[in-house]
Amino acid sequence: MKPLRRWIIAIAIAVPLIGLVAWFISGEFATGLLTLLSTTATAIMAATVYQLDLSIQQLRFDALSQTYDYLNEKIKSDLDEAARWAREELSVSDVVDDQNRREALRNGSIALNKVGYLVYKGLLDVSFVQEEFGGLVVRSFVAMRPYLQALREESEPSDQPWFMRRFLLLIAVACDRYLQEQFPEYRRQIIEQYGRHVEHLAQDAVDVVPLAWLSEDVKTWLRGKGLIDR
Repeated sequence: MKPLRRWIIAIAIAVPLIGLVAWFISGEFATGLLTLLSTTATAIMAATVYQLDLSIQQLRFDALSQTYDYLNEKIKSDLDEAARWAREELSVSDVVDDQNRREALRNGSIALNKVGYLVYKGLLDVSFVQEEFGGLVVRSFVAMRPYLQALREESEPSDQPWFMRRFLLLIAVACDRYLQEQFPEYRRQIIEQYGRHVEHLAQDAVDVVPLAWLSEDVKTWLRGKGLIDR
């Protein structure tokens, strides 16, 4: 960004000099001054908008890079482990009372929550997450759901919307909607394989995230994207 700043400074210096030369040639001070001010403002605004656009592009590129950092091989291994618990229908106590499993659950869900936060803040396009990680997100959330619910209820009221991992819920809803619309058979297989331990989920074609779990800020974002209508 430093070369761009140098260009802005150069423009800010050069434009007044050009204006002064034009004034001396024309001999009309008022007209020359107004032209000078207008031209200078236009040039600085254009350069500033260009710099902001580059900054936004850089932020989005950084967010994309962070996403792959968050979902590294260790985290994917933790998410695969959670999927195995679901297939084997381990009880909640089998997971949350075991230190290693509890840590894997915590790390995997935190990573997905960080990705959800980038989406919520507009730094990462939700369509990218849906298309690139939709299956992983839905499978992981369905597999972790009862264990994560128990972990969450250790520190939050069970009858209130989620604060912990609420951005994980956001991308879980977004990716579930995507699979429902684009890959319903694949979604059905995920539910059958990894949702047997979740009450009602395996039998009914319901959303994987209960609406009551969603906080108002998450609901507002999802409504704005047309992903929920309530």
